[in-house]
Amino acid sequence: MKKIHSIVLFIIFFAGCGLINKNINARKNIKHCKFEFEKFQSVKLDFKPEILIDSKIINISSEKNAIADIIKYLPYIRLKKFKVLIDTITLYTEIKIFNPNKDEVVLDIITADIYIDDVYVSTVEHKDFIRIEADKSVNTLLKITIPGEMKNVSLSSAKKITLKAQISARILIGKSSIAFPFPIKTEFDYPREKIIKIIDENMDKVLKSIIEKAEKHLDSMNSIIDKAAGKLNSNGIDTIPEADKLKKNIQRGYNKLLDRLGK
Repeated sequence: MKKIHSIVLFIIFFAGCGLINKNINARKNIKHCKFEFEKFQSVKLDFKPEILIDSKIINISSEKNAIADIIKYLPYIRLKKFKVLIDTITLYTEIKIFNPNKDEVVLDIITADIYIDDVYVSTVEHKDFIRIEADKSVNTLLKITIPGEMKNVSLSSAKKITLKAQISARILIGKSSIAFPFPIKTEFDYPREKIIKIIDENMDKVLKSIIEKAEKHLDSMNSIIDKAAGKLNSNGIDTIPEADKLKKNIQRGYNKLLDRLGK
């Protein structure tokens, strides 16, 4: 019985060693895989509630404080001479991984530094477990988030994105783990046209919002001026022409803004 028991333990031990060795090779061989950019599933921009006009930041979400600046900078606004401020840009990036090995490979973690035109902008992490059969490809989604405002990087002229990643393949042995880090690098075009299109669409939304604020303000000013003119007239004070002049100036600026948008 002892002999049989020893044989069983011996078989289990070597079977376990074989399984561990297979798992190790499945992770080590990921270094032979080819990583390629497939496509952007989507591009998302999160905007700040502010615009930049002539070096001045205006919070357009503030009803009370923004309207005076809107009236003041109306000539800039109606000609779209302002900049929308971006908080973050998220690129949902599909990466194709091809396994040229004779056996399957597995991928545990990808930690990648992101560069735009060779300027470091952020670090992202991909933690989804991936199994790739021999001589097959798998597409995986990498969520790349970068700051909306970056030094030495122009969103309107950037050309390429470089992904410098560290593949962390890990295997548990008891309570310990063995890590197999492998560097990879891939480059792909920066989605400049998509980002510029989203920015332009947001600028149109901002213009529409400003028109609504200006219209609301104009209605309010008309009411105030009419009331003031009526009260002054009843008191026999001839300042109505000044009130009408102010009203006409506001109306003129508002009409120019409407003309700019084809309304």
